[in-house]
Amino acid sequence: MKIKSIFNNFSSEIKNTFQTFPATATLVILISIILSIVLDQKEQNFKFLVDGMLPFLILWGPGSFLAEVYFSSKKRIRWISICFFAAIALSFIFLSRQKDVSFWSIAADLNQYQIARTMLTWWIVLFIISIYGIFRKSNLDFNDFAIHVFENLTKIGIIAAILSAGISLISLIFIFLILDSKNYDSMMRLQVLINCNVVGIGFLSSLRNLKEEISSFFSIIVKYILNILLIIAFAIIYLYILRIFITQIVPSNEIFRIIAALFIIGLPIWTMTGFFPDDNLLVKVTKKLPYIFIPFLGLQGYSIGIRIFEYGLTPLRYLCVAMIIFEIAYIVLHWQKKGQTESILIIFSILTVAVLIVPGLNMFSSSIDNQKQTLGKINTASFEQWAPEEQRRIAGAYFYLKELDDGKQILEGLSQEQINSIENSSQYQDIFSQERYFVHQFTLDGIDIQGFKSLSEIHFYSNQEPVILNAVPFKNVEEESVITVDMSKLIQEYLTADPTNENEKAELTNRLITPEGDVIYFSLIQFSTDQEGKKAYVFFDGILLKQ
Repeated sequence: MKIKSIFNNFSSEIKNTFQTFPATATLVILISIILSIVLDQKEQNFKFLVDGMLPFLILWGPGSFLAEVYFSSKKRIRWISICFFAAIALSFIFLSRQKDVSFWSIAADLNQYQIARTMLTWWIVLFIISIYGIFRKSNLDFNDFAIHVFENLTKIGIIAAILSAGISLISLIFIFLILDSKNYDSMMRLQVLINCNVVGIGFLSSLRNLKEEISSFFSIIVKYILNILLIIAFAIIYLYILRIFITQIVPSNEIFRIIAALFIIGLPIWTMTGFFPDDNLLVKVTKKLPYIFIPFLGLQGYSIGIRIFEYGLTPLRYLCVAMIIFEIAYIVLHWQKKGQTESILIIFSILTVAVLIVPGLNMFSSSIDNQKQTLGKINTASFEQWAPEEQRRIAGAYFYLKELDDGKQILEGLSQEQINSIENSSQYQDIFSQERYFVHQFTLDGIDIQGFKSLSEIHFYSNQEPVILNAVPFKNVEEESVITVDMSKLIQEYLTADPTNENEKAELTNRLITPEGDVIYFSLIQFSTDQEGKKAYVFFDGILLKQ
């Protein structure tokens, strides 16, 4: 009887979710199905799904979500709005098709493509405004709303984890006993299909049930476990500040990321804590953490300010400045509204628009303008006449602009003599070998496998800095070590190639022959270098042909 009651409640919840969000829930199901189909398949086999239908549904999602939030009681207007947002999503797909690259290549390159920035802004702003609309309709305080949503999401996460474990167990038993240890990809497809549906529809459901009483279990997690961990993290940062004053050391570059992550994690925790009365010291302290965070702003400002002063503005550094502005806005809002900070959703949406698409103000055009101004100094005096510190800034500006289409147009104004003076300088050579990111993908069609005894898929990943490349241990899909090879010579070819020279990039090989005569063909060569030119992480994927 109890199982029947649980099943009835579960089916009733799904039914109510589809009644509230019929279009969005349907999109979740369609996206889950497509993802399970295209998983681990060659893109050309499902080009329409991967490059057309899937991005269309994803771009349509937030618009559909917004229409069902704001026009839930006006059926005709709701469906007209849903169709309108579908047309906008379709126009994004059409515009992206004007470029001679895949949709996902465009979407991943915000630096080069205005359409990519517009799509990302569209998605974020519509989603945030939809969440704000649900909050307004809930008639709850923001702290109350937040803790109910997070408790519901926690339940969904637990259900998804249990389902994932159960599906894996059943699938493995079936594969071993019925399929003779073959067709493992079917298990992954089933995992994706079910978990995407559970998480997606569960998320929609979590925004509906906001009137239930918070469970004692979740209250303990927030009030005692999360609060204690957050307070300890704050204490460690204060100890670091104390260490700076005592030892007079320069703050680490990593401190900005640490503090930013602390704010992002801390914000929902102290927001949820605002739901509880001041009945213990932990709750009282956690509610004051936004104000205790204020000294961290100075540490962040110093950390990013030094980088901008020395190397100029880049989109990432612009985002860091925007993060500080967001933190200040939140703290001021928290003080003015006595902890009810729902307006931060609107502020976040405005900042997103400003950072990504506002002409002349967004992080891309602002970075180009700043670097252009720095590079312009070479027109007032020759490169050699500037002090070494200024030479480094000019060389850095040249390197940054050289990798951008808009930047190349600016560099056309330089003489060959000016270009040579920069590129031949030690400052430019230092920058050229530092903080670089490489992603090279190759197709493996048409490979001749005659004369080889075996073929196996291999991979290697490491983020243990520095990465040792003269003895890279590759593993197969079963995570068994199969071969160790020297990758240093091949990677050096990639390092010395000019990333802005398409001819040099086209000449890079994905083929490596070992001393034993075995051959590796790489489908992916991805790595980065840190500020000292050391390899910070590498990821290689490909096939091994053994003699």
